Amino acid sequence: MNVKVWITGAGGFVGKNLAEALQHKMQVLKTSRADVNLLDANAVHGFIKTHKINRIIHCASEGGARKTGYDATQQDIVKMNLQ
Repeated sequence: MNVKVWITGAGGFVGKNLAEALQHKMQVLKTSRADVNLLDANAVHGFIKTHKINRIIHCASEGGARKTGYDATQQDIVKMNLQ
C-alpha cells in the first residue's frame, strides 16, 4: 500500500516538523486552516476522497504559546481547533 498521510495544521510548529520528518518515508499532504474547513464533514470527506488519503494526523489547534489567558469552554476549544 502506498501510504498517503494528511497532516492538518502543517503551518504550526508540530505539524511542520512532523511533515518534515515523514516526507522521506511516505507521501505527505500538508494543509492549514485556510485549505479545508474541518467542521464541514462534506468538505473533509471530499478532500480525503479526492486526494486518496489513507492516514490522517490532526495537528491543527488554536492556541499554543501565543494564545494563553483566554476563557473558553471545552466545546469552544474543540470548535476552534477544527475550524
